[in-house]
Amino acid sequence: MKRDVCVLQILVLLIPHVRTGEHPPAPSSVRVSSEAHGGGIYLKCSFETRPGSFLGFVVVWLRLSALGLREELRQETTVHTSVHIELDGFNLRLGDKIYCSSSSFFLDSPEVRSPAVDSAEFFAGLRMTVSESSVLEEGGVYQLLLESTVPLPCVKDSDRCSLLLQLNTISQEEEQLGADVSLSSCAVELTSDPCADGPCSRTSLHVSPITDFILDGNRSTIISVKAIVTENVVWSGYSPEPLQIQVQDVQSAYCYSFTDPHTVTFDGRCYENSQIGTFVLFQSAACGVEVQVRLWECGGVEHAASCVCGFVVRDGGDVVSFDMCEGELGETFPQLNVKHRGPRSKLRITESYQGRKLTMTLSSGAFVRADVSSWGMSLTIRASGADRGHTQGLCGTYDEDPHNDFHSADGTEPLDLHSFVSAWRLPPGSSLFDSVPSSLSETIPLQFCLCSHTAAVSLSPDLPCPQPSPHPGSIPPSSLIPSLDVTQEYLTPAELLQTQTQDNRYD
Repeated sequence: MKRDVCVLQILVLLIPHVRTGEHPPAPSSVRVSSEAHGGGIYLKCSFETRPGSFLGFVVVWLRLSALGLREELRQETTVHTSVHIELDGFNLRLGDKIYCSSSSFFLDSPEVRSPAVDSAEFFAGLRMTVSESSVLEEGGVYQLLLESTVPLPCVKDSDRCSLLLQLNTISQEEEQLGADVSLSSCAVELTSDPCADGPCSRTSLHVSPITDFILDGNRSTIISVKAIVTENVVWSGYSPEPLQIQVQDVQSAYCYSFTDPHTVTFDGRCYENSQIGTFVLFQSAACGVEVQVRLWECGGVEHAASCVCGFVVRDGGDVVSFDMCEGELGETFPQLNVKHRGPRSKLRITESYQGRKLTMTLSSGAFVRADVSSWGMSLTIRASGADRGHTQGLCGTYDEDPHNDFHSADGTEPLDLHSFVSAWRLPPGSSLFDSVPSSLSETIPLQFCLCSHTAAVSLSPDLPCPQPSPHPGSIPPSSLIPSLDVTQEYLTPAELLQTQTQDNRYD
């Protein structure tokens, strides 16, 4: 700064005084950026000016106080179009909101200044942002972005500059209701990039609301970063401003097909179906799930009726049937057949009442429950929040509008009940009862972690997830009726070993 003043005094002596009453041009494009020099972090105030004007500049550094007022940090005079101030951790700290203001003057008449031009606010530190701050409890995945606007600390005698960030979540009423949000990792490493015209470092992870199938109200969750541990004075103990996510509760939807059969759609529309054959009961484009049913004649001589005699479920790579359609009415009992099992299967099978009530819980948390009688079976289908707005079939559209439940596969709405049911009939030999498709698509789901108890745990990039988040299919359907998990009874020893290996690998 002293050198700049001396240069300014010399230039004043060399420049002839030729201006009277003329105002100097104001600086333009005033901005604050950050740089690293000699192991320190510096903020740079730069600006542009008209060339050949023989100007000097007065630069004022300002900080936004806790009360929202601008307080002056420093003022200096220069002949250059940029000045620096050190982010030393004492006078200027991480988390501060900084401005610089620049005005110009002619070197031969410094008493006349141009109007001051302010920079935009510059936030010095780490910033967390999420793609959506209010989300539905329906299995969505959202991006959580972490950015640093200043250079990261470097390892001594090394060019490696990075920070390990440990994240923690605290949900409203967590002790009573459990965590409401999960993260794809509880620890991330932030590595340094050039601070050209953007952030000096950036990383991201994913956030997902936990689908718990409990009406626990709308709850908020705070996501925070644990205070940073480092030998660097500027960064040591720093923790960025936490962010809040609001999770809106989503009520589960149920579809019923009972007795001969009376059907109630997910949106509550009731109708009766007397047709015989194989139909698509429930299909979800969001979760890759399909439930097909087969109806047989179950009425008497005077009253014709149809009843459900079996169903088959496709959940990703799993295809499982529960079927009594090949036997005689009143003399047969359904058989469960695992037609195909995917390598990452999360399907669970439970039964009660000596097998007369069987439930298949799918990876999304949706389930199909069968209550078996001599004439056939009644079915209950639960859709997950992720299915909302993505379902079709005889169970309707699950969009809280019962008027559009009678639809066809192309989205049009048939005029009557008979055409609606017929639109979802499958041709003979084309159903999952008859054969399994040669290729079954199976997506690899993102793995999520419960980060609500990481505050006292030391994590690393090699151990970023101390407690995996339960996938929706692992949450048992609420029921007062005791049930027995019989999933393993339907696996061969080789399949069981494969599934256990996959569970250990992906959980």
